[in-house]
Amino acid sequence: MSEKEFISWLKGYLEAIDGSKMTYKEYEKILEKLHQVKPSTNFD
Repeated sequence: MSEKEFISWLKGYLEAIDGSKMTYKEYEKILEKLHQVKPSTNFD
């Protein structure tokens, strides 16, 4: 998953939980996805 894909996923995920208080399980899900992000080497 690229950085842009992660940001897009995160925006959708946060919209889906509709601003409710985040549970620890939801936080873990975000960390799991973050660890799948491949850093880009270009800085646009």
